[in-house]
Amino acid sequence: MQFRISCLNKLYKYTALQTSFSVNNIALVKGRPEQLNLKQLIHYFVEHRHEVVVRRTKYELEKQKLEHIF
Repeated sequence: MQFRISCLNKLYKYTALQTSFSVNNIALVKGRPEQLNLKQLIHYFVEHRHEVVVRRTKYELEKQKLEHIF
């Protein structure tokens, strides 16, 4: 057990294993800029991607229907 703690302490001391940095997560939510935490950022990103896929799929289906008519 002591060896693991010693090994971890050396890794922290001599490598970039533990590095901290600040991030300013600002995104547009319903047209307004908001500062988001990581969970909110992922939630809104997934929501956005879902909307994009749905809209693209509807567009492609409409396009196929129109091509089929002509």
